[in-house]
Amino acid sequence: MNMFELNKISTLITKGTTPTSIGTGFTDSGVKFLRAQNIINGSLLLNDDILHISQRDHDTLLKRSNIKKGDLLITIAGTIGRTAIVEGVDEELNCNQAVAIIRLKEEFVDAKYLKYFIESKNAQDQITNGKVVATIPNLSLSQISNLKIPLPPLSEQKRIADLLDTADRLRQKDKALLEKYDQLAQSLFLEMFGDPVKNDKGWEVKKLGEILKVQGGYSFKSSDYLNNGIRLVKIANVNFEKLIWDEIDYLPTDFLTKYSDFKLNIGDVLMALTRPIIKSLGTIKAVKVTNNDVPALLNQRVARFQNNSSYINSYFLIQLIFTNEFKYLIEKFSSTSLQPNVSNKQIESIEIGLPPLSLQNQFAEQVRLIEKQKELAKENLKKSEELFQRLMGEVFGG
Repeated sequence: MNMFELNKISTLITKGTTPTSIGTGFTDSGVKFLRAQNIINGSLLLNDDILHISQRDHDTLLKRSNIKKGDLLITIAGTIGRTAIVEGVDEELNCNQAVAIIRLKEEFVDAKYLKYFIESKNAQDQITNGKVVATIPNLSLSQISNLKIPLPPLSEQKRIADLLDTADRLRQKDKALLEKYDQLAQSLFLEMFGDPVKNDKGWEVKKLGEILKVQGGYSFKSSDYLNNGIRLVKIANVNFEKLIWDEIDYLPTDFLTKYSDFKLNIGDVLMALTRPIIKSLGTIKAVKVTNNDVPALLNQRVARFQNNSSYINSYFLIQLIFTNEFKYLIEKFSSTSLQPNVSNKQIESIEIGLPPLSLQNQFAEQVRLIEKQKELAKENLKKSEELFQRLMGEVFGG
C-alpha cells in the first residue's frame, strides 16, 4: 500500500492565537472561537458557553486560523490528539493555538479515514517514536505533518471509514447506556428522598457527625514504599464512584496488622479531602470500595465515612455525597485556600434530612439491581471496545 506524508495530502494551519494579542479580546457575540475543550468525543461542542471574538478580529486572523467546512481539527496542546471534522456548520469559526487545522486535498484523502488514522496506535507510535509515555504536553507542526499514512484508493478509504463508523457507533451506544445506569441511581435517589441537604421532603434533621465519623487516613512514610505488597489509597486513586489504580504505591504486608485502624473494607465510602471535586465532571471525588480494591490501606487526605448502620445505609450515603447541594457545601468549605481542602469536622458539621432506614434499605435494593445491569453493560462495552481496536489495528497496523 502506498504511504504518504500528511503534508503531501493536506495543508496544515497551526497559527491560532489569543484574541487579546490581536484586538479587543473576547466578546458577547460575534464569531465563535474554538479551544481544545470544544473538541469532545470526536465532535465540535458549539454550546452556549463557547467564546466569541469580534468580526474585525476574525477578519484579521482569516489567513491564520479561519476554519472551513470539511477541515479536520486536532488538539495539539493540553489534552492532545482529540479530533473533529467540521461538518454541518454554516457559520464562521476561528480557533486558538491549541487547535490545529488540517485542510485536506479531498481528491487524495477521506476526512473520516484520516481522523481514524490519527487516533490509531500507528499514528501515536510515530508521534512518540514508539515509546510509551504517560502524557505528551503538545504536538509540533512537524510531528503532525511528517505522519506517514497508508493510503489506499479513495473508494477503499470511504469503505474502511464506514466500517469503523459502524464499530464506533456500537461502542458509543454501549458507553451511553453505561452513563444512563450511572445517572439512574441518582435520579432514583432524588425521587425517593429529594435533596437531603435542602431537606425539601421534611425529614428529621441530623448533623452528619451525629450519625457517622469521618476518619482521615494515616501519614505513611514514602521510605516504607515497596515495589509490591499492600496497595495504598491516595488522593490520585480516588475518582468518581470507583478507585483508579493507574498509580500504585505499596506498603509491607504486615502493615495491615500494624495499622489495622486504616485497613479498608468492602463497601467503605471514601472521599478526597484535598481537591475534593473533579471539575471536568462537576462532582465530588468519592468512591465505594469493592472486592477488587482490597486489601488496601488509607492514606492521609483521603477520608473514610464510618457510618452507623442503625442510621444510614452506605448506598444512601454515596448518593447523598453526589447531590448538587452537598457539592456546593464542599466547594464553599474548600474555596478558602489556594490548595482546596475540606476537613473532617467540616463534613461532619453538614446537616441533612435523614429518611427512615427502612426506606434507605429499599433504595439500596433498587441500586443493587441497577449495579447488576451496569456490570452487563460494562462487559458489552469491553467487547465493543475490543472489536473497534482490533479493526483499527487490522486497518492501520501499529
